[in-house]
Amino acid sequence: MLNNHLTDEEVQQYVLDKESAETWIDAHVQQCEACKAKVETYRLLFSALGQQPEPAFDFNLSELVLAQLPSPKTRLSRDTIFVYLLITGTVVLTAAVAYIFRKDLLSLVPDLTPFLGYLIIPSVVIILTFLCMDMYKNFLKKMNALDFH
Repeated sequence: MLNNHLTDEEVQQYVLDKESAETWIDAHVQQCEACKAKVETYRLLFSALGQQPEPAFDFNLSELVLAQLPSPKTRLSRDTIFVYLLITGTVVLTAAVAYIFRKDLLSLVPDLTPFLGYLIIPSVVIILTFLCMDMYKNFLKKMNALDFH
């Protein structure tokens, strides 16, 4: 019989996974009454812990936390303001040019139809195709990012 008893960590590992335990530990447990008693104590303890119900709050924690968080304040950044000003300026400038040259532009309408068919419509289709492809790539990136977490 060995004079050295098993440590608590060795006994716990033996109880949790007897198949992967070293042979000398198994032999020691079979021979040593003190370690055998420790093994049985840990088996009872682990089985009692396994029968405990999962801890759960009797209140909705997420609602309480969200209620205490400050609401986000939306504030326009300088970049956003610049973009809005640029769009507004472009619309105003286009409207002014169209108003000033309205008679000349109306006389161009009959000659404009082939121009629309051959230049503007394919350009719009190509741009929309590239925008849709870019949107789809961004969507896939975001979905992949969600899948990894």
